[in-house]
Amino acid sequence: MKRGVILLFFITIFCSPINLLAQWVPIPVPTIQGLVAITFSDTLHGFTANSDGSLLESVDGGINWQVVPSGSSDLLGDIYFPNVTTGYCVGNNGIIVKTVNTGNTWSVINSPTTNVLRGVFFFNPDTGFICGQQEGIYRTTNGGTTWIQQNSGSYWLRQFSFPSPQIGYCAGDNHLVY
Repeated sequence: MKRGVILLFFITIFCSPINLLAQWVPIPVPTIQGLVAITFSDTLHGFTANSDGSLLESVDGGINWQVVPSGSSDLLGDIYFPNVTTGYCVGNNGIIVKTVNTGNTWSVINSPTTNVLRGVFFFNPDTGFICGQQEGIYRTTNGGTTWIQQNSGSYWLRQFSFPSPQIGYCAGDNHLVY
């Protein structure tokens, strides 16, 4: 028992700082535009949303990146994949683009607004939320075919976090948290 406590003490004291010494290193990407969001659907497949409306894709865990068309020229604001094959990206003018084939092709889908969208989160390929300008929060349960507006105001909302399927938060400008 005493030996186990001593071993646990040494692991805690000497191994924990290793994580604190992790280094962040820049990875070259083929764009001069601003990257506004990044997501990985698994350890190999990643995407960035870019301020020029394009996307960058990595299929090797972020080592190499290539430009892929998003189906839109609008500035993009956020991107999210609820699984490896299905992804959503939102941006200016209410643009929503969707892929159902791991990002090989993207298509513009129905949007509930022409306002700027800055946040997207999906629990699965069908059920998700988008948010943006004028405190708009919209929900879909059919993969974006239809949307229901859940909130409206005067400021910007930018990002979602769901600690559970029943509890979600949305943050934005002017000290807003819903």
